Amino acid sequence: MQYNIRWVLFLDAVREEKCLRLLEQVSEAIGSDLAETIMERYWKSENLFRATAHSRFQATSADQAIGRILMIANKLAHRWIVGGPYAGDSTWEFRGQNHPGSLRISGIHSVSFESTSVQESQRSAPAIIPATESVLSPAALPQKP
Repeated sequence: MQYNIRWVLFLDAVREEKCLRLLEQVSEAIGSDLAETIMERYWKSENLFRATAHSRFQATSADQAIGRILMIANKLAHRWIVGGPYAGDSTWEFRGQNHPGSLRISGIHSVSFESTSVQESQRSAPAIIPATESVLSPAALPQKP
């Protein structure tokens, strides 16, 4: 079965360029491209950006998915506050928020995730949203020299 992780990151940055570098570090850390990436200045602070992004992975069972999500999340923070998993008739959900002081990447203020099972009708890859001022695709991330 395919699972989707929706990441919400608050990034310590004044400029979008720093946010792009941080998102590239996140992508490298989790070992997956980030899709449907949206970045906007956080309204409560001019020194924070809020970014949301999605990544997907395969697992044969919910138990394996939980283990895989925790292994991926551990690359961003070493302690998590988690909720669930919650199972419905045909859906599955698992959430987490980093514990304060546990982040592994400097420049990230906080990170949370929400993982859901992907229904058969939703199995195509997440769309890459074209880059604009407040919406950035993984293709907009700076490339290594």
